[in-house]
Amino acid sequence: MKDMFFAVPAITLVLSSLFMTGCSSAATIAPSTTVASTPANTGTLLRQSTLYPRAIRLAHGPAATNGQVIASTNGVIFRSLDNGANFSVVGQVPTASGSTERCCATLYELPKSVGTLAAGTLLSSASYFLGAVPAIEVYVSTDAGTTWSYSSTPVTRGGTNHGLWEPEFAIAADGALVIFWSDETDPCCSQKLMQARSYNGTTWQDQANTVASTVQPDRPGMVTVSKLPNGHFFMSYELCGPSACKVFYRTSTDGWNFGTSSDLGTNVVSTTGQYFEHAPLNVWTTSSTSTNGMLLLVGQVLYESNGAISSHNGQLVFVNSAVDGFGPWSTVTAPVLVPTAYDNYCPNYSSALLPSADGSALLELASYYNSGGVCLTYYGTGLLQ
Repeated sequence: MKDMFFAVPAITLVLSSLFMTGCSSAATIAPSTTVASTPANTGTLLRQSTLYPRAIRLAHGPAATNGQVIASTNGVIFRSLDNGANFSVVGQVPTASGSTERCCATLYELPKSVGTLAAGTLLSSASYFLGAVPAIEVYVSTDAGTTWSYSSTPVTRGGTNHGLWEPEFAIAADGALVIFWSDETDPCCSQKLMQARSYNGTTWQDQANTVASTVQPDRPGMVTVSKLPNGHFFMSYELCGPSACKVFYRTSTDGWNFGTSSDLGTNVVSTTGQYFEHAPLNVWTTSSTSTNGMLLLVGQVLYESNGAISSHNGQLVFVNSAVDGFGPWSTVTAPVLVPTAYDNYCPNYSSALLPSADGSALLELASYYNSGGVCLTYYGTGLLQ
């Protein structure tokens, strides 16, 4: 998590409120004062959006809804019936009584049943205040995102000066629903990645460190996990603090055990030495050019091997067709271009990637400030192969 968290507004074009927390980078993040006349060089405005986009293609529920693209920007839900060419507003994930949403809402479709939660159930989870206590809460939808209800609270911690951030889900090999999150409530670490699991979909157990550095200022965060065709799992995350939010990865054979928590993982680097800093997200896609399919990864700011911001900043997505993501990454042009992306909670921050069903195209949702300085999300589709 960065230096600020944000409350989710009603469905409007304006981000309602921002508050300071003691989070990762040293600089105070503030909205841009210099705004491009065209906020994103490609992409269509996602009307009534905010930021922190997520997108999924329904594939495990009723036949009538399978194939629909469901997107969210901090809990506001959108639907596309034409593979992301057009979106309509569905509504907003409600907040349970006594809770206030802070930020970082994720979106996930259960590929199989977990306890009482059927395959095709949608999960929305975010960072909340439960009264004055930081919490991660989970809400569910059984009608393709039209209506939502409170489901569970996997984790709470005391104190308002720290936070629980950026939840993400995966289904482990043993069928457990696993939740990962960024946790800055343990004095051991400025921030660490944690995980817990549920076998019935609502009761959570086995909280454990995923990545917890022995260097106290290190801040691993913003984890995403993809299941690969060989049954293994690929995890990416940023490592803020002394490592300047460079993007790292780890793998697992079962979706629960990702190795020793003090192991910081492997840097994601392209064949030319390019690398991302801040807010990574990865997805896997089938591919006609690789039996392994392809891993796709995007980050907020792109750097060259010499440490300079790349002239292609905000314009590339990394691609890897090796088993488990080992080896260097190549690049493709990003569907939505944000060439002035920088370390800030809005521009190209945790952009969403959604490959087409056949892996030939890529839908991206990326945020940027409009001409009035309001953070909004844009979307566009480009060819992959």
